[in-house]
Amino acid sequence: MAPKAQKSPKGQRKGKKKTKQQSLVSEEEEPMNMESMGHPEIYPLVLTAKTQEIFNCRIDEDMTDEQTYKLIKKEDILADLQNRAAVSDFHPVKKIVLEYPGEELLLVYDKDFKYGLNFYLIGTEEGKENFLKLMLESPDDIFCFEFCPSDPNIIAGGCINGQIILWDITAHAERIENIKTGGSRSKKATLKPMFLLEPDSNKEIMYVRHCAVSSIENGHRKVITDIHWLPDSFEINRMGSVFENRSGINCQLITCSADCTICFWDIRPQKPTVTSAATATTTSTTNTNPQQPPAEKKKEESIEIPFDVPSTFLHLDLSWKPLSRIKLSKGETSLDHCPTKLSLGEDPALCKIQGTSSIHVLLRDKMLSQMKLLKAAEINPYQNLEGGMANMLKPIEDFRTKFFVGTEEGEVIYTDWKMERDSETGRLMAKKPVNLYTVHDGAVHTVQRSPFFNDIILTVGGWNVAIWKEEVLTGPLLQTCCAPKRYTAGHWSLTRPGVFYIGREDGYVDIWDLLEKTHEPAQSQSICITMITYIKPWTFSCIKCELLL
Repeated sequence: MAPKAQKSPKGQRKGKKKTKQQSLVSEEEEPMNMESMGHPEIYPLVLTAKTQEIFNCRIDEDMTDEQTYKLIKKEDILADLQNRAAVSDFHPVKKIVLEYPGEELLLVYDKDFKYGLNFYLIGTEEGKENFLKLMLESPDDIFCFEFCPSDPNIIAGGCINGQIILWDITAHAERIENIKTGGSRSKKATLKPMFLLEPDSNKEIMYVRHCAVSSIENGHRKVITDIHWLPDSFEINRMGSVFENRSGINCQLITCSADCTICFWDIRPQKPTVTSAATATTTSTTNTNPQQPPAEKKKEESIEIPFDVPSTFLHLDLSWKPLSRIKLSKGETSLDHCPTKLSLGEDPALCKIQGTSSIHVLLRDKMLSQMKLLKAAEINPYQNLEGGMANMLKPIEDFRTKFFVGTEEGEVIYTDWKMERDSETGRLMAKKPVNLYTVHDGAVHTVQRSPFFNDIILTVGGWNVAIWKEEVLTGPLLQTCCAPKRYTAGHWSLTRPGVFYIGREDGYVDIWDLLEKTHEPAQSQSICITMITYIKPWTFSCIKCELLL
């Protein structure tokens, strides 16, 4: 008789079953960790049809490709957890919901399963505020952009096809503030604001069309690599001469492009020249067709403006040309330098008057924020722009018109934007660069002036960093050794003069403190697993605190 198979003790079987149940419960209770992907604030979820119906987030009905996110009240999620307990789809993120400081959480529909499941929850207030609110449309991809210092609702961008584009989001400013502060609580106010492009739509993301784009024929030929607003203290003419800006708002831009040119732009309508006026007169006198007068012909050729597009810069659309153009010649050869980044300076006297030091900037920003409501009631100064009249403006003598430029080859150029006439042809030509330094072993990604000292410049490119002082022509004051990883971005600290931040290709940010060390970073911090492409610090004026965005 064959021996009976030995049975495992009853207690041992129960123990194994209990351990298995505990492991399943722990897997359900722990949300997916997104920290390794660089998004610790994201918590993927699977929402069943029942949960979607309860929270009005049904796929292809409430949540679509255009309407991808929804604000859900924290108390509603807690009520669902209480009613359905472990059956609730929010059970894996119960701890996150309980610890969430705000009243509403952001739920996002993940159509492409980017994070593995069909929905994900934003678990921090900062992540909710940084979520997409407006989508700025453009004719091509945007490589760089900058908010207007005089009016942050005006945005200028540079396209990869060489065009400059302008947006006016004034009509959407109130909606952005409502989303940021959580002031809008009703479903109607949240999902159907008055500024929607399609009034009957139920879209959450706003698509804002550009209100002006530059001429393709007369602008840059290649990608625009950098764009800046000229300070509101001065303006220049086509010769590069500097005049006093009496309007007090930023009206001019400077751009550089991979087509080896640097252009200055003016957003104000240009006064008609004598030649254009004579041409218009000749056209009107030679028009012999009585059935179609010039006024009717112009009316036929005019393009109807969509109701959602502001007319702020209508006079520039498709006809905007640069005020002046500079080429950085390589000397005796016919080749030119390819600029990637640039930095303009301000006259020291104007800096003292207008207060461009960090303390004055904070005071000025505080004053501007306090006057925000008053300005909203006034007429937007960009709605009634007038062309600059250089012959009536006061010229600024002894203004420093030289500036720094970083190139694709890693060179740092110190040059002048003033034009000079060729003695043979009489044409306006750019001056030869004052100095050229081969410092970086790769393309220059950052050229930035210190917020504390206007004549101190930080350049980042290749595997090293350099600090310069204007008017010191012997070379950089400080040049670091080659780093183990390539540098991709940089920015000065806004609170400490000797501190700056450098982004690397491996996702690290090096924090340099020159008062502590000059040969290596004081600290390195891993931010993400991909390359750092841009660094933007942000300060709180009430406390000495600084955030990196």
